[in-house]
Amino acid sequence: MILTESNNPQRSIYSPIRIGGLELSNRLVMAPVAIHLAPITGEISEDTIRYFLERARGGVGLILMGGTGWARVDAAHPSIPYEQVSFYKKERTEGHKRLVEALKRTGVKLGVQIHHRGRQAPRHPFDCVPVAPSSIPWSPRAEVPQALSISEIDSLIERYGKIAEQAKRIGFDLVEIHAAHGYLVSNFLSPDSNQRHDQYGGDLQGRARFLIDIVKNVRNAVGSNYPISIRMNGSDFKKGGLTLEESKKIAHLLEGSGVDLINVSGGVNGSFPLTISPYYVQKGYFVHLSEEIKKEVNIPVMVAGRIHEIPFAQKILEEGKADLIAIGRGLIADPYLPLKSFQGKEMDIRKCLSCNYCIDTFSYGAGEMACVVNPSLGKEKEAELMPAKRRKVIWVIGAGLAGMEAAWRASARGHSVTLLDKENDPGGMWILASNPPEKQHFKFLIDYFLNRIQQSGVTTFFNKNVSSEDILKAKPDVVIIATGAEPKEGLISSLKDKERTSAWDILKGNIPNCKKFLVIGGGAVGLEVAHLLAVKGREVTVVEMRDKFGIDMGDTLRWNLMRILGNYGVKMIPSVEVRYADEDYLHVTERGEQQKWKKFDMHVVAIGLQATDVLRAGLIDFKGEIYIIGDAKEPRKGVDAIREGAEIGNSI
Repeated sequence: MILTESNNPQRSIYSPIRIGGLELSNRLVMAPVAIHLAPITGEISEDTIRYFLERARGGVGLILMGGTGWARVDAAHPSIPYEQVSFYKKERTEGHKRLVEALKRTGVKLGVQIHHRGRQAPRHPFDCVPVAPSSIPWSPRAEVPQALSISEIDSLIERYGKIAEQAKRIGFDLVEIHAAHGYLVSNFLSPDSNQRHDQYGGDLQGRARFLIDIVKNVRNAVGSNYPISIRMNGSDFKKGGLTLEESKKIAHLLEGSGVDLINVSGGVNGSFPLTISPYYVQKGYFVHLSEEIKKEVNIPVMVAGRIHEIPFAQKILEEGKADLIAIGRGLIADPYLPLKSFQGKEMDIRKCLSCNYCIDTFSYGAGEMACVVNPSLGKEKEAELMPAKRRKVIWVIGAGLAGMEAAWRASARGHSVTLLDKENDPGGMWILASNPPEKQHFKFLIDYFLNRIQQSGVTTFFNKNVSSEDILKAKPDVVIIATGAEPKEGLISSLKDKERTSAWDILKGNIPNCKKFLVIGGGAVGLEVAHLLAVKGREVTVVEMRDKFGIDMGDTLRWNLMRILGNYGVKMIPSVEVRYADEDYLHVTERGEQQKWKKFDMHVVAIGLQATDVLRAGLIDFKGEIYIIGDAKEPRKGVDAIREGAEIGNSI
């Protein structure tokens, strides 16, 4: 789908733009994000093709793909000649050629990143030692990289050019050299990681020479009219690292060397903000960098960084802070984001939460990439809404995430669906999940579902308590039980009622008027409650039985929240079990040692949920189909609730 408005002002997000010899239909770019649908060795599956096809049909002007296989400069040690590396053989590019041919039929333009991870490259799967400008590891626990020799640097420069030539032959319209985020080229640019004393180190000119030489080699390989983009840090956000002032000078050098586009990013491993930051960091957190770099050059400048809404992207362009906007997570959440916004269908957009579940998936142990709001991610073919073979009458009991997702999908496929909930306001536990600081935007997901429910023709009854007798009397063909979960009974019963409350009561806004709070339970809910209390000016201590806090959170989300709690002075004590209370003291076990603590003003119990399924026992005589989904089946995460709702809604 080609989206363009050539009559719009020059700074319209949907106006065309030229990058060297390439014209894009609009200024929206799909950012390269590791989707884990294809291995790093470069094989392309049908699921990968369908994933990119959805985003191409959604209306972006350019899709930038991350480098895999033949586009990885680190696919072999630099001492091995290009021609001898199996990953660079022509036959290893056939999958990408098939992918490019499929995407080109939609009219979208395509780019690919050429990438070397440098000292952050693991041994697997290419089985070679990590290399860097200097023998400085990126982490105290990381393997010490090999410092590159001049001949090895020459070999890598040549390799970049040959890979770019290969990309052009396959059919890509643009190549991007990844020079950001603490990877190899970034290592050369930063004084923190480049401590060489030859022509590739020292002052800024020396540190930039590796990148400039790569650009020259790539230009010779692809010709004068083929566009070259550089993804570079506007700042490393790290003491001793690359600064914005230095990045502005590098941008000048790049423009002079014939680069056509500068893609501004920021950060290295462990810096703040993170390269891909969650909702705890403001929207457009790299825009101030692109704004300054854009003042220094006359070539187009692109920026990314939590820019998920088209009106916000438009504002950045209108203010002259960038020429193109790269969107990653927003297109994972809804591949048709550009088209829907272009058509004025804002309520139809599945907005990205910036929760970083897609980025943190593997730290959750999920094994495959997933998105909280988009259960179709990576399963685009099987998630298609197919007409039902036989129309059925379906009752969905519970209007939380699982119930609403199941209801609209089943109705859209032709079933007669009724959605019922005992509460006046739909949303279930998601309402409370939207109440901690920086999470108010989570509530839009409820509005999205209500819009879907209305569009698909679901009949709704809220503030309606449904009994098993009601179901047996109505005799629907299918009952979907999505009644959610409720807080577990509070532990520490020896605490007086006036001395304790639950995390859920705090999230409902019922905050006792006292000063010192102890939060018992350091999982996601406990930490978010601690954040809320700290923002309200309370003194907060959090204890957790395990030796790690936020164990049910993804790495980037936990890292950001722990940093915030530290800034608020929240005291965190791991390996603590609160056993019981007497009149004046809490009796606890800390790292196996029994202790007495003076009681706090208020004790907040944050120990999780238990499934709510009182209907099932009364439906023994029900003759229809029964499904139990979401937290009613087992308390888990929102991503599980929506996925199960989608699976049931698509399959009945």
